[in-house]
Amino acid sequence: VTPSPSVRLPAGIGSASIGGTPVTTITPVSATQVKLTVPAGAHTGQISVTNVVSTGASTGTFKVLPKITGFSPGSAPRGDVVDITGATFTTPLTVKFGTVVATTVTVDPDESTIHATVPDTATTNKLSVTTAAGTATSATSLTVILGPVISGFSPTSAAVGSVVTVSGSNLTGIDSASIGGTAVTTITPVS
Repeated sequence: VTPSPSVRLPAGIGSASIGGTPVTTITPVSATQVKLTVPAGAHTGQISVTNVVSTGASTGTFKVLPKITGFSPGSAPRGDVVDITGATFTTPLTVKFGTVVATTVTVDPDESTIHATVPDTATTNKLSVTTAAGTATSATSLTVILGPVISGFSPTSAAVGSVVTVSGSNLTGIDSASIGGTAVTTITPVS
């Protein structure tokens, strides 16, 4: 326990815990209040404080919420695994890519990393993790890389060496193409 410098803890509070996990930072406020910093590894449960006489425990339950600190990679196609980092990823939990629930999810034993497969219908959006205690949402969105879709091309016929404009969606980053199975040697992005 690290009390704030030059401040006496009220009623001699020497230790505290949240959900059974020892608190390392106790800040006295007054004879009737003390601030506790939720420690890493804490779980939902009672808050207890101890002085030289005894331990007092809360009658209510304090909920330790999940916390997302980041994810990698920042962009991924559907079906790839994204690692979500943070704290208090207590199972059972639900991971969502926007509003789409991930069905393949594993959590590391220390509850600080989730490995979730990008669902088949996910689109670019924020990630969220919901446990019994509450929900955490990522600060940024995961960019879901979608496969290219061709909606048309112009002209519909041309001689070798002619330029064909292909229209559609998700054409950014195209690095190869073919016409009738023959590789195209020059690809020029338009928009």
